[in-house]
This record gives sequence, C-alpha cells and structure tokens, in this order.
Amino acid sequence: MPEFGQVEWERTNHILDDDGIESEIRRDFEYDDLGRLKGTATVVREDRLHGAIWQNVSVYEESTIYDDIGRVFQHFDASGDNRGQRMVFNEFGYLESIREAQQGLVEGV
Repeated sequence: MPEFGQVEWERTNHILDDDGIESEIRRDFEYDDLGRLKGTATVVREDRLHGAIWQNVSVYEESTIYDDIGRVFQHFDASGDNRGQRMVFNEFGYLESIREAQQGLVEGV
C-alpha cells in the first residue's frame, strides 16, 4: 500500500480475441499530498497466447508539475522526450501564454 501522497489507482481492461491472444490496457494514476493528479502511466501489453509471457509491452507516461501557489506549471505528455506544455503567467497571476515545455510559444491566451 502506498503512503499518503503516493496514492495509486489502477484500471485494467482485458481483451481476448478469437485465437486466444490476450491484450491488456492498464492506467495507473498517482496523486500528490494535496490530492492533485501528479502522473499517469498507460501500460499496453499485447500478444499473450493462452497465459504465456507478454510479447509486447509499451508504457506511456504523463506528468504534471505545479508552481508554488498550486497552478499547473508544466504538463508533460505521453509522446516522450520531455514534450508538453509550460504555462506562463503575467505579474497579476493570469495565464499569459502556453509554451512548448522545451522551447518557444505554442499559443497566446
């Protein structure tokens, strides 16, 4: 059992085709001490014939980082390579722009 602040939740779907080949899609959710979503992992396992070892396993992870006052600062998507969105706030605390986490401007708000 995870400690408080490291809460995990899982949802699994099993798929069995006519040839007995099984696939599984699972989503794991992790929350921080304040109950905010911290990260998700989607695990896709395929090609298990009649209970044998999984042949293909793929993991796709997403994560969110919050600033000192609780706003979303960055969100990294499942595409990998630290890709995602970085929120830029003005001096009054309003969202001014959303940038690619690695580089330039994505869109103004």
